[in-house]
Amino acid sequence: MVLVDLPLPLLLLLLLLPRIALTQLKILTLLLLLLLLQEPQAAEKPKPRLCGICEEQEGKYKCPRCSLPYCSVVCFRSHKENHPPDPPKPTLPPKPSTLGANQDASSKTRKRNAHPFSVLDDSPELQRLFSKYPRLPSKLAKINAATLPPKDEQQQPPGRGGLPWTLAQAPGYQSKKPKWTHDTGLKRGKEALRKARTDPGEDGDAVREYCDLVLHLLAREEDVKVNVTDLVRQQVTQEDVKLIEDLMKAEEKWA
Repeated sequence: MVLVDLPLPLLLLLLLLPRIALTQLKILTLLLLLLLLQEPQAAEKPKPRLCGICEEQEGKYKCPRCSLPYCSVVCFRSHKENHPPDPPKPTLPPKPSTLGANQDASSKTRKRNAHPFSVLDDSPELQRLFSKYPRLPSKLAKINAATLPPKDEQQQPPGRGGLPWTLAQAPGYQSKKPKWTHDTGLKRGKEALRKARTDPGEDGDAVREYCDLVLHLLAREEDVKVNVTDLVRQQVTQEDVKLIEDLMKAEEKWA
């Protein structure tokens, strides 16, 4: 798999996304991109195109009419003699009305201001993939669960008489386990994703196809590659500031 060429602003966005509210699908996408960015990728050399006429030699040239590759003048002459007629030129559609143009401009503006991962929200390709692999959502949910604090580290309510339910809540108890942080959650999530991708069974096929499809959708979306810096600024709204404060309070709880 060739890594999608991500611009620097998008990499900066990836560093900020853990502090922004994300759906489970977007969290998994972030883990996928962070994982792939850290893996060395072997460059795949494109295979030479064969001549479309003799299908033996490398097609170094292209037909000016149909772009069919050919290797020599002899092959081009043979192709030219049997070349199909050019298709009729399509008639130009009428110019859109002012109202339609304004709607298109408004739609493009909304699309440009959308979250760079919003292309994944209503993707029919992803829906077909989930239909093909019914267990895929549960596998993704397990990967997402790896990013969350372990249940045994969560605070338990006191028992009868105010006695703690667990030893971890006893006065003076100091746990030897490392403190959970968001970086720890991302690290565990990447490891869970890496393990799921290397599964030789059908579940591994599902996760690998999911990874390939996510990268394909993000590479196809032009708005991911432009105006990312402005998009980061727009994410820091009043609602996001409140969310960041809540996340900071959660970190203090685990400190």
